[in-house]
Amino acid sequence: ITTDGTDTGANKGGGAVTIDAAGGTITVGGEISAIGKGLIAGGAVDIDADGTNAISVQGITTNSTGINGGIIKLNDDGGTGVVTLNGNLTSGVATNAGGAITLGSATALGTDITISTGTAGGDISFDATLDSEALENNTLDLTAGTGSITFTGAVGSGLNQALGAITVLPRLLARVQRHFPLRSTPVPVISM
Repeated sequence: ITTDGTDTGANKGGGAVTIDAAGGTITVGGEISAIGKGLIAGGAVDIDADGTNAISVQGITTNSTGINGGIIKLNDDGGTGVVTLNGNLTSGVATNAGGAITLGSATALGTDITISTGTAGGDISFDATLDSEALENNTLDLTAGTGSITFTGAVGSGLNQALGAITVLPRLLARVQRHFPLRSTPVPVISM
């Protein structure tokens, strides 16, 4: 799904993408791109599956080439199904602030994943458990610039679902280690 600002002319915003399923699993087979051009923000991406229905995404990019990126929200409206990440989430690059990235229900890393709101800000929130795909020990690289990173649920605590490592910017290292919830499996936290 591509809603990028057009390449002709400057200052074209990325279009918003909203997927809200009343029933059934949501599988996005390709990447979602809502990149803003010039001085217009990237588009917001909001995907919600009702009840216990799952979401699977390949990757989402909402940054802007000249200003702030759009937010990314996955299952933050009350759905409790597992969100499986099979591609990176990027809402900010370089010195542009990224939009907040919120994973509202249990999250599984289907591969090694990078989540970035850029070096100038944007929060990253895991509002439930965070696990690797079973027996894969996938890794997670996090960049939140001046934003914060929050883990609300246990990390790597599912059966055979430990993460290989979490890599963060050096200034966030102490905060991330301090905020791992109880019941989390020990995960190496590495400074970039």
